[in-house]
Amino acid sequence: RYRVQLKQTQRFLNGFRMVSDVDIVSDFNYYTDFVRNLTYASSPTILGRMTFTRSGPWTSILVQEQYREQLFSDGSTLVQTTLPEFEWRGRSRRIGKSPFYFTYTSSLASIRQNSARLQARYLRGDLAPTISAPISPWPWIDITPTIAVRSTYWSQHQALPLNPENS
Repeated sequence: RYRVQLKQTQRFLNGFRMVSDVDIVSDFNYYTDFVRNLTYASSPTILGRMTFTRSGPWTSILVQEQYREQLFSDGSTLVQTTLPEFEWRGRSRRIGKSPFYFTYTSSLASIRQNSARLQARYLRGDLAPTISAPISPWPWIDITPTIAVRSTYWSQHQALPLNPENS
C-alpha cells in the first residue's frame, strides 16, 4: 500500500508559470488506516493537476489539465478528467473617461466522467462580464453598484424523468 505526492513549480522565460500537483493513493482504506487527517479520510481522492498561467498588465490566462479519481468504500471509482481547460480573465479596467469599470472571466473545458453508472463526455463554455461604478460619497464608505451577467454552455445535459415513480 502506498501514497505518492509530487509537487513541482517551474517558471519559463516567456512569462508562463507551471505548477504540477500529483497525489496518488493505492486504495480507499489507505487514508483511514494510515492518515489521521479527517479531510483526507472523509474524501479519498487521487488527484493529478498541471497548470500553466501567465499574467499580463490587464489579462491573465490559465491552461489546466486535471485528473480526479474519487474512491468509494465498495471498491468503485468515479474518474473525472478535464483535458484541457482554458481560462481567460480581465482585471477591472476603467472604460474611457467614464465612471464605469469592466472586468470578465471566460473559460472553455473538455470534461470526461467515467464510472460504472456514468460515462459522459462534454464541453463547457462560460462567459461572465461585469460592469461596476465605484462611488465614495464620504472618505469612510465605498459603494460599488455592479451589473454582472453569466452564461454557461453545456454541450450535453442529463434530463430528469418527468415522473420519478414510473422510472
